[in-house]
Amino acid sequence: MAISQKGADFFLRSRIADAERGSVDALYELGVTYSTGRGRIAVHLIEAQKWFDLAALSGDTRCPACR
Repeated sequence: MAISQKGADFFLRSRIADAERGSVDALYELGVTYSTGRGRIAVHLIEAQKWFDLAALSGDTRCPACR
């Protein structure tokens, strides 16, 4: 099923809000989203690296594989 632009915007807003509340999973998911272009989100590797770095700094162990 395709995701609408409205759905993609909602996903980003909710994940960013979760990340701001300290969710390491949200940080990682934002990295994955920007690195793969999930849904209608454009691939943006610099933005992806930012979120992966923040996740790694917050203790996520999946992130070294994303470098």
